[in-house]
Amino acid sequence: MHGLWRAEGYVIPGTSHPFFSWIIPAAFVVGIVGVIYVRWLVALPRRTAVLFFIAGTVFVTGALLFEGIGAFLADETFFNASYLFASTIEETLELAGILIMIYAILDYLQTQGVKFALAPEPAN
Repeated sequence: MHGLWRAEGYVIPGTSHPFFSWIIPAAFVVGIVGVIYVRWLVALPRRTAVLFFIAGTVFVTGALLFEGIGAFLADETFFNASYLFASTIEETLELAGILIMIYAILDYLQTQGVKFALAPEPAN
């Protein structure tokens, strides 16, 4: 996605590289998708809706907010300590958001009577 939404030659003011120009259209898309899915989210059971909201918020915080912070910290090498720190937080939040979403989906499915097991249940 980064490469598809990047505007070649456009550099966000205050940053040093056009690599981060995708953040601006992505923020609009996230906002639009969020508005579109509000009714669906409200229709879900409260616990599931809260977990989905938390998962999305954590993921988007990493993907947009910390990517944006990284844009201001990056130099032409992308190898300075402050950028690497922001990038690490970004990736950690994205993965944490994915894990929370997986948990939320499995939790919802369990409330619907679907059982998952990594090992067979012991025989009694």
